[in-house]
Amino acid sequence: NLLRPGGIELRPGSFVLRLYQAEDLPRMDTKSFQGVKKLFGKGASSEKELVDPFAVCSFGGKKIKTDVVEMTAHPEFNQEIRIKMQFPSMSEKLKFQFYDWDRLGGNDAI
Repeated sequence: NLLRPGGIELRPGSFVLRLYQAEDLPRMDTKSFQGVKKLFGKGASSEKELVDPFAVCSFGGKKIKTDVVEMTAHPEFNQEIRIKMQFPSMSEKLKFQFYDWDRLGGNDAI
């Protein structure tokens, strides 16, 4: 392999992250979607909490997605994310992206 210096042996490992919660996520869905959400039985009683967040964690070319937490601007994920990797890793970046899940259309980046 050209990217790995000679004499280095890669060992399997696991990168473990715990994602507890996020706070004050901005409102993403417009009022026009309130009726649509009511139609699907998700209710739309609170105008402030029209965000269905989930997180995507990227490391070393692998992406792991959390569960969607519906109708909240302060989601509590309480999830453990495990990414299998080879150590030492050539990647130095760990990236978290948060999205608003949409039933209709694509997911919106928060």
